[in-house]
Amino acid sequence: MYEYLYGERYNTLFISLLLFRFFPIFVIIMGIASPATCGAVTSAAIAFVYRASSLPMTCLHAMLWGTGQTVATICISFTRVLATL
Repeated sequence: MYEYLYGERYNTLFISLLLFRFFPIFVIIMGIASPATCGAVTSAAIAFVYRASSLPMTCLHAMLWGTGQTVATICISFTRVLATL
């Protein structure tokens, strides 16, 4: 009885491995690409606003915007992990 159950589990896992062997690579790529593109888009939007309004951006402002983006990304990532549990 147990041999049949374990054999079916093995076959299912083996077939899944053959079909989805590149899935972990896609997860890693999306884990890097998503925050990078979101960060680039939001940084470009902030830079556009400062440029269009002719406001000077000091180093302190840039540091605060970057810190805020990092904190926002960490919070969003944390809530996504909690949603999968």
